[in-house]
Amino acid sequence: MRLAAAALIVGCSLLIVPTAGADSISYTVTSGTQGDNGWWRSAVTVQINASPPTTCPTSATFTSSNSLVDCTWGAGNASFHLQFKIDSDPPTVTGAGADRAPDSNGWYTHPVNVTFSGSDSNSGIASCTSGAYSGPDGAGATATGTCTDKAGNVSSAGSLQLKYDSTPPATTATPGRKPNSLGWYSSPVTVTFAGTDATSGIASCTPAARYKGPDNGAVTLTGTCTDQAGNQSSASYAFKYDSTPPQVSDVKTAVAGNAVTVTWQRSRDTSLATVLRAPGRGKQKVSVVYHGRSDQFRDTTVKPGVTYHYTVATTDAAGNDARVKIAASLRQLFAPAPGARVGAGTTLAWMESSSATYYNLQLFLRGKKVLSTWPVKARFTLPRSWTYAGHRHTLAHGTYTWYVWPGLGPRAKAHYGKLLGGSTFTVR
Repeated sequence: MRLAAAALIVGCSLLIVPTAGADSISYTVTSGTQGDNGWWRSAVTVQINASPPTTCPTSATFTSSNSLVDCTWGAGNASFHLQFKIDSDPPTVTGAGADRAPDSNGWYTHPVNVTFSGSDSNSGIASCTSGAYSGPDGAGATATGTCTDKAGNVSSAGSLQLKYDSTPPATTATPGRKPNSLGWYSSPVTVTFAGTDATSGIASCTPAARYKGPDNGAVTLTGTCTDQAGNQSSASYAFKYDSTPPQVSDVKTAVAGNAVTVTWQRSRDTSLATVLRAPGRGKQKVSVVYHGRSDQFRDTTVKPGVTYHYTVATTDAAGNDARVKIAASLRQLFAPAPGARVGAGTTLAWMESSSATYYNLQLFLRGKKVLSTWPVKARFTLPRSWTYAGHRHTLAHGTYTWYVWPGLGPRAKAHYGKLLGGSTFTVR
């Protein structure tokens, strides 16, 4: 007769006690790794203790869930069955996927959720990892994950290859040339845009921009570059632009004594003025005779009888310039100015002649000579009255013409050079 038995867990042993009688049987696990959910993750070895002795083995090793000890024990030959749930094999990661499509050209530019799935033919899958991938950048970025079975075995890492680039490219803006002057451009300038990207590479950049106005002291040209992943960055080039020349006007010359004075008016944006003269100094065809911020220049290096051509050039901060030309000649007879109103005591003056030992000055009124005199210096003071050719003359109203010749050698020889010049004055 078989006796019914009940199972009782005592510590690490299972004691099987028949419902009638004093027979007993128990086992103790001597080796093995216990897992989760009642599963073992390795082979299990047990020691079996029966009282009275039975036909059951005294020890047994279980290598799989199919391993079984099935025997009888005790005086009543009760049945004894012992079996363990064993899963020593890790699960397999069978799939991995992203929760959305790439952002551009197969590239991800911001965090993407990656999930993993697996299979286990023994205890079954308990869980698989998932999470967001947010870097580092790379054309072969790898997101990894694992799966765990119900016995607690963990798979080796699975992986998902991604192209990930969250870093914008580096963009530069480069002008085609340097400014004309002091940071100013005075003619069209082209700015090109270029970029570099260490991961996905550059896809495109804004075309070159050509600026040719309007004038502006604060111009900014901006462009962008885009990488293959769709990331963008921009760069700007700031500059000043002025293509309008300054104004120079009312250019005049005044001849006085042995000098020519050049004057001009300039606009407010003029920074410098330059005066060029032809013929130049020495043997130069053209010389710069003035460069500065003034609006006039007195040239004391001129020679009588030579026509000088002056060019007044005004320049603004951007290097634009405006030019006006004017001519002037230094008269031999320079004082008073032609046609000037004079009176007794006025000095008539002329340029000295290096070969003259004296001069002959002749004065005419309405075509009639009224005075001839021989000063030894290059000047003569008009008297209020005088005697000439036996007649008494006074400085009467009218327009006078006067001429001067250089006297060469002793006066007694009356040897004269070429006429130095003639001029007029008026007495009122």
